[in-house]
Amino acid sequence: MVEDTKNYDWQGVIAKYNGAEKIPEEPGKKAAYALGRAYFQGLRADEDKVKWWHLAKDLFLRLAAEEKSPYVCGKLATLYGLAYDERPFIEGLDKKDALAEALAYYEYVYVMGAEEYDLYQYATLLYKSSSAYGALTDVKERRRLREKAYSLYKEVIEGHEAGVFAKKSDRAYIRSAYGLCRCGLDLYGSQSTFQKECTLLCGKTVVSPLMKEQKRDVFKTLCHAVEAVRRYEDLPCRMESPRALRDQTYSYEAPWDIYYILGRIFEFAVLYDLLPDRQEGITSCIKYYTYVCEIDRDRRTARLPVSGFTHMYKALLEFYLFIGDEENVKKCLVQYKDYIDPHRRALTELRLHLRHGKYEEVLMELNDVNSSLTGLSPQKKKVLRQLTQALYTQNAASLATQYKPYDMKLYALAAQKNCNLHKKAAAP
Repeated sequence: MVEDTKNYDWQGVIAKYNGAEKIPEEPGKKAAYALGRAYFQGLRADEDKVKWWHLAKDLFLRLAAEEKSPYVCGKLATLYGLAYDERPFIEGLDKKDALAEALAYYEYVYVMGAEEYDLYQYATLLYKSSSAYGALTDVKERRRLREKAYSLYKEVIEGHEAGVFAKKSDRAYIRSAYGLCRCGLDLYGSQSTFQKECTLLCGKTVVSPLMKEQKRDVFKTLCHAVEAVRRYEDLPCRMESPRALRDQTYSYEAPWDIYYILGRIFEFAVLYDLLPDRQEGITSCIKYYTYVCEIDRDRRTARLPVSGFTHMYKALLEFYLFIGDEENVKKCLVQYKDYIDPHRRALTELRLHLRHGKYEEVLMELNDVNSSLTGLSPQKKKVLRQLTQALYTQNAASLATQYKPYDMKLYALAAQKNCNLHKKAAAP
């Protein structure tokens, strides 16, 4: 939970109770809580974060042995969550163990009736730990964590809007709304490398009526969440110019991040055909991705701080590929040439070759050790090579032994689309 630390003399409190090097033997509840708050402030403000982490952890474990209150468990959850993030790095404490402790204490808080900020922190830790780069890498476990994070983010948003929390937090509300969008898209809109390449070729995906209704509900939920963030940050739906946003102040989420997540939400809608008018989704997706590209380019040109990532250019290029707009793919490569990584440019050109049936050229490029594609992951190269060979030989038998039936349905769509394109190109 958020505490007011302005003009707070945390060092004076620690000195008062003689707790700089060790916890007093029997400080009493009032003194223990005062020390606990001071240790947390030391963890935030002082360089010796490891020292204050250990003192805070030992103190709150002692308090938890007496009574597992929501406050005490929340503090322990926060401490172990910081250790999981290595802020600070705690020697001898494994990340998996730190995560398990943090989640266990957050669950205690949740069962006892968590406040808004504790719920937000719990959801955020669940979502963060679900990453493939986190301490947990099992696919089913990652999905379970994301499902729980998504549910908790929704609980924060709904509870805040209904006024059910005794301690309301705008920070928790807006960050949860944004987190819900990211988590929801990862949970319900993610694709494997093979699925991604197939959908880029065929411009569609396979989804059952029941699954489409579920994704439509998710889309509505995400739209509501991102709209709450956009309104709070006073960001216009229509950007007049990127220069106008140079001095735009924001509390929690940056304009470029909001526009980017809007683009992803509409891409999700187009991918699964969730709107009555598909073109509306296409137009909105392109608009928001273009806004982010323009903002990034403007800030780089003006030598203003940027995220350092180029995901917005990747997103716009891939969406143009997905809808089959090759003219704008080429324009995009020219317009943003200074900001598109060489391997991204090479991959885009390779995908265009694949669409045009230039299979031998694609395979040669994939096998060339001096190619700009050296920046691609081995898994991406493997999938592109498999897909190209299957299309080239018109034999998908080897794919069927490695990929699931759903993947093969997508492959069949991609193969049919490519076949139709080549027939059309060959027609007099």
